[in-house]
Amino acid sequence: MLSSKGFTLIELIVVIILLGILSVAVAPKFIDVSVEAKVATLNTMAGALSSGAKIVYGKAAVQNKVSASDSIDLYNTTIELYSGYPVAKTAALKYVVGLEAFDFGSTPFNDCDVQWCGVGNISSSSAYTSLSIEPGGRYAIFFLEGYKYSDECFAYYVNPLNGSFPETGTITDGC
Repeated sequence: MLSSKGFTLIELIVVIILLGILSVAVAPKFIDVSVEAKVATLNTMAGALSSGAKIVYGKAAVQNKVSASDSIDLYNTTIELYSGYPVAKTAALKYVVGLEAFDFGSTPFNDCDVQWCGVGNISSSSAYTSLSIEPGGRYAIFFLEGYKYSDECFAYYVNPLNGSFPETGTITDGC
């Protein structure tokens, strides 16, 4: 009897071909995770904006400042309010969501060159069509490094100015 040890050349070629086919099928799943990571980061920011607005409202309610325009002190920063919720200004909202420790900029028309950038106090007349903003309402957006205001890859905060809870979410078509 002949005893064979190891693989034949044909078996090795078949295994290499199968590994090649598997790698071609699986590689795109790993290559595209950067977009998913950016979208997840923006979703986290939208959640932080929503939670931060609730915290500010709670503090404003305790201080009886929920009826009209007012302000409260949060982390040694004055936060402007409308009906107890933060107005849509990034200078204050960055403290509401805890971005004060990050590199933060406001370069809406150029690519953001720090960790986070934002633009706030934007009027309803210049709103993205997918955002529902009442006349007189304002919104703010936060976008990641490498993006700009027009890229449609951001988290948003809409202050409706009617006393209702602010709308938060993401637009990720351009990520």
